[in-house]
Amino acid sequence: CMWNQRFQRLVGCEPEEIRRRQLADFLTTGEDALRKWLEGEGTDKESEVELTVRARSGEGSVYSFHGVRLSLAGQLRVAVVGVDVSERHKTAESLHRRDAVLQATAFAAQRFLQRGDWRSSAREVLERLGCAADVSRAYIFERDHSRPDSTEVSLWMQWTAPGVTCEEKLPELQHVNPHAVGLERWVELMAAGEPVAAVVSELPEKERAFFGFAGVQAIVFVPVGKGEDLWGFVGLDECREERRWDAAELDALRSIAQILRAATLDERRLQDWRMSEERSRQLYESNPQPMCV
Repeated sequence: CMWNQRFQRLVGCEPEEIRRRQLADFLTTGEDALRKWLEGEGTDKESEVELTVRARSGEGSVYSFHGVRLSLAGQLRVAVVGVDVSERHKTAESLHRRDAVLQATAFAAQRFLQRGDWRSSAREVLERLGCAADVSRAYIFERDHSRPDSTEVSLWMQWTAPGVTCEEKLPELQHVNPHAVGLERWVELMAAGEPVAAVVSELPEKERAFFGFAGVQAIVFVPVGKGEDLWGFVGLDECREERRWDAAELDALRSIAQILRAATLDERRLQDWRMSEERSRQLYESNPQPMCV
C-alpha cells in the first residue's frame, strides 16, 4: 500500500495507522462501489468511481477516483488518483435546492392568494418550503398587533423534518421580547426590510445563547412587511450542520414573505369590512325609526 502526503493530510493519520487500516475504513459512503471496483476482472483496465472520504475531524469530502488495475510480480494492484469534486457536488445540490424553493414559492402564491383564508394553507406551504430548502424547521412568527409599538413576536406555526423537535407549543417562543433576549440587531434589520441569515457559532454570545437551546446551527429570518408595518417573519432552521444561505435561496424566501404580506393585507381588509358591516348593522338595529337601504 502506497500513498502521498496529500492523502495523509486528508485523512489526518500517521503512516503506521494508514498501513494497519483498509481503504474502506476511510470512507463514509461508497464501500459497495469500492468493493466492486477492486474486485473487477482484468488488468490494464481504467475505471472511475466517486467515494466520500472521511477525515479524522469527521468531515467528508467527495473524491472522484480514477484507477487502473495492474499485475505486478504476479499480484493484482490498483493505481489510483483522486480528485476532490466536493464543490461540484455542492453546486449541483445548491441548484437543485434553488429550483425546488422556486417551485415552493409558486405553490405559496397559489395557496395564499387564490384561497380566501391563507391561514388554512400555511402548514402545507411550510412543509413544501421546508422540504424544498432541505432544512430542519420552517416556521412563521407573528408580531403582537394589540399595541402599535409592540415588538413582541410569537411562534404561530411550524413544520419540522422527521426526528426534529417541534417547538410550536413551547412557552419560551410565545410573546418573545427581542430586546430581552439580545436580538435587537435582528429586529432593526428586519424593520428595514432586510433578511437576517447566520451561522449560529459565529454570532455574538447573547444571540448564540438564544438559538443554541434548540440545537440550531444555521438560521435565516425573512421579514413580512417592514417598519411600523412589520407583520412578522418567515424563518428556517438547520440543526444538522453549519450552512450558509446563498443569494438565490434568500431571494426566493423574500418572494414568499412578500406573498404572505399580500395575504395578510387582504385578511386585514376583510376584517375591516366585516367590522364596518357589523357597526352598520348595529346602527340600523338600534334606530327606533323604520330604515331601508
